[in-house]
Amino acid sequence: MKHRTLTPPAGLSIAKGTMSPFAMRAFWVLFAIGFLNYLDRSILVGAANVVAHELGLGLNALGFIASAFLIVYTLGTIPMGIWADHTRRKNVVAFSVVVWSIATTFTAFSFNFVSLFLSRMVLGVGEAGYLPAGTALLSDYFRREQRSRIMSWWSVSSLLGIFFGIVIGGVAVSYTHLRAHETGRNL
Repeated sequence: MKHRTLTPPAGLSIAKGTMSPFAMRAFWVLFAIGFLNYLDRSILVGAANVVAHELGLGLNALGFIASAFLIVYTLGTIPMGIWADHTRRKNVVAFSVVVWSIATTFTAFSFNFVSLFLSRMVLGVGEAGYLPAGTALLSDYFRREQRSRIMSWWSVSSLLGIFFGIVIGGVAVSYTHLRAHETGRNL
């Protein structure tokens, strides 16, 4: 089998070169944010059974809570992307991180269906701005010939976040649930 070398179309020059240190720092910051974004989003999946039991929620309620996040996240992505096109993208990322951090705190202190439902909706608002602004930032910082590789590595952050979120959610909740059960039995 013969290997062919692809050449760019006439007029499109692809310069070989290294990535700037600033661009790589920006990448690693966005990678970490993406990891935490998806980790945070997925922890509830791993903890769903225990959370549902503690709050007295059924499968329908868990479905509504998951849907609340997804609907707000989906509808919020478009206006947040437009905002990212009209302002400093790093500010949209910062806003998103602040909002989703606040929502995560409220999620941790949820005491019933309504409080968990509302905190997950706010989480959807916070996370909606990160993807369009982060994608645009990476496109700003990296040359065209580097973007596919950078975007591939950046997408790994979300996959790792999902994996570790589900695992951490399940392990942390089962451990704390087990500890609470043992403490109650020992009293």
